Amino acid sequence: MDPKVIREQTVRETKTNLILDAARTVFSEKGFFDARLEDIAAAAGFSKAALYTYYVDKEEIFMSLAIRDLENLYHQLETRVNPNVSFLKNLEVMLVTIFTFFGENFALLLSVSNFQTMCKIHKEKLSEKHKLLFAELPSKFRKIMEQQVALIRAARERKEIQSDIDDAQLADYLSALVRGIIFHWQLSGKMGNVNLEIQQLLKFMANGLGYRPAPATPVFSNPQS
Repeated sequence: MDPKVIREQTVRETKTNLILDAARTVFSEKGFFDARLEDIAAAAGFSKAALYTYYVDKEEIFMSLAIRDLENLYHQLETRVNPNVSFLKNLEVMLVTIFTFFGENFALLLSVSNFQTMCKIHKEKLSEKHKLLFAELPSKFRKIMEQQVALIRAARERKEIQSDIDDAQLADYLSALVRGIIFHWQLSGKMGNVNLEIQQLLKFMANGLGYRPAPATPVFSNPQS
């Protein structure tokens, strides 16, 4: 590739990352609806006119930020999870990584949830570029789900998991537990005790409900006289 083209791409990528980093701060402080392009431009050290060179509106910035951050989370998990160690150890690493990510971006993620709801309700009003970006968000979550499936599959091959439920379904259950915790945080507007949540999740994944059938209650019939 032409060195000039490479240089221009590198400069553009650097500047878009500056804008997205600044946008994270603004969205976290003000929320999506109250954030303005002027705020993002000022935080990034750009004029509003210069900002339009890279993004057409705050919706595009917001979705681009969410996509980039989810991709970064995926790469963090890919780097830290080792399929050659025990399932519970890997699960702990994965949960620490995910909850740390959500903790560092908690205010932003509250806005993401509201934004996704808004997009679903007003999907017909989105531009084609917005629709493409919005459609890309689920694919990032699917990539993270695939990591969980691979983790469970490796554990099954080592005979650590004996369940007859298939790997994808087990990964769905695990993800549902994680989403449930995060949803609870969203409802309360604050994070819970991350370490406690992780230890409880690990315990549940290892032991399940601990269900044992109750002994049958004897039925006494009245003696006939």
